[in-house]
Amino acid sequence: MIGAETRAAEAVTTLWVLSTLATFASLIGTLTFAIINAAVGQQEEQISALGMLPQWFVMVGAITGFIGLIANFLTTRLRNHQAPFVVKLMSGMICGLGLAVGLFVK
Repeated sequence: MIGAETRAAEAVTTLWVLSTLATFASLIGTLTFAIINAAVGQQEEQISALGMLPQWFVMVGAITGFIGLIANFLTTRLRNHQAPFVVKLMSGMICGLGLAVGLFVK
């Protein structure tokens, strides 16, 4: 193939895309289970699996968001053919939001 990417560039691109999708799914899961918990109206004393799910999704979103931001930077450096600017921007926003929610939300 003319202009083929290196194996490292393909591996980092795969990591970038998967971590961005995982961060987005974690943000949706956090929002969904936070709404469910608010609708159910659980007391703070009662600890259940349903009450812990939003916190778990926040943790996963923070970890995958951090990995996604690093992979976004590495993809920009390693690839010969760059992804469109809007794709890189949206990925950075999703991963940054996942990391920010994980760091700054209780």
